[in-house]
Amino acid sequence: MERKHFSEYGWLDAATRGIRFKPDRMAVREELFAHLEDKQEDLRRIFPDMTRGEAERRALESMGDPEELGRELAKIHKPWLGYLWVLSRWAAVLAALAIGASILLGGNWLEDVRWRVEDWLDNSEGAAISQALYEDGEPQWEGERLAVYAPEAEARLGRCTISVPRAAMWEEQGKNVLYLELRLSYDLPWEWSEGPLAYLWVEDDRGTPYGEQQGYTARGQRTDVSGLSINMMVEDVPRDLKYVTLRYLPGTKLELRVELKEVGA
Repeated sequence: MERKHFSEYGWLDAATRGIRFKPDRMAVREELFAHLEDKQEDLRRIFPDMTRGEAERRALESMGDPEELGRELAKIHKPWLGYLWVLSRWAAVLAALAIGASILLGGNWLEDVRWRVEDWLDNSEGAAISQALYEDGEPQWEGERLAVYAPEAEARLGRCTISVPRAAMWEEQGKNVLYLELRLSYDLPWEWSEGPLAYLWVEDDRGTPYGEQQGYTARGQRTDVSGLSINMMVEDVPRDLKYVTLRYLPGTKLELRVELKEVGA
């Protein structure tokens, strides 16, 4: 295969093109540019008769293939990490302003502000975890995604709608873990409650129950005015499940069947 030739700026463009978060892209570009400049100065100091163009060419060759480097940089610099960092900085600024206002104005409203900031940060973290589970985010835990499903299952429980728009199968520590993106939406927003989550459990297509006694476990949670979303974990399940059924307290009619049809299969 014929080797591509890049100018200095073309090389920098190719190496940083895959970094979608602009502040990260600009910072990495400046760092790579500084490395190139250092290499060129070293070459011209060692070889005084070398032209600037020759020093640039050799420095670029020593830096390697920019497209291959760009692919590795894109894996490291995930855009959601950058956006989460920016949002966290704004949250810190707002918290500082709230503290200052509390000192000046007094009152007990600072506690409410603190809880709102914490909820906002939890939601940001929950969104990042969901992206890593079902899309292309970088997980913060050890594991490998095996499959993604789009069941689009939905059922009613009293004045609440329970839905499962997405699911994914992961291998973690040698065991298969099924994640269900569980959404609770209430008809009347002021009736919002996490209570039903404590009584939900799962039965697989072989009739094996999960969480019936010990309750559910989850990774990541998000809330809004109408309800909440969690990533319900069903641990140590068979890899070849066709469906699972979400159930509630004995005697209730909730039998939400979640078909595990793999996306793209």
